[in-house]
Amino acid sequence: MNFAEYRPYRPGDDIRKIDWKVFGRLDRFFVKEFEGETNTSIHLILDCSRSMAYGSRGIRKLEYGQYLGGVARLLCVQAARWRRLCRL
Repeated sequence: MNFAEYRPYRPGDDIRKIDWKVFGRLDRFFVKEFEGETNTSIHLILDCSRSMAYGSRGIRKLEYGQYLGGVARLLCVQAARWRRLCRL
C-alpha cells in the first residue's frame, strides 16, 4: 500500500490512521489515506473430476460450482469498482 494523501479527521474514522506527528505540528487531526494494490490477481479453480458429475434435484455439482464461480467473479469485480469509487 502506498501513501496517497492526508485528509481531515471525521468522526467514526479509525483512530489508528491518525498521523500524530501532523497533529503535534498543526493541533488538528489528520488521517493518512493509502492507495491499495491495483493489480491483484484472483484465480478461481473448479474441480472438474468425475465426482462433480453427481447431482440431485436436476443440478450437478459441476454446474453448481460454475454458478458459484460466476458469483464470486462478479463480487470481485464489484468490490474493485467500489474501492476505486471510495478510494480505499
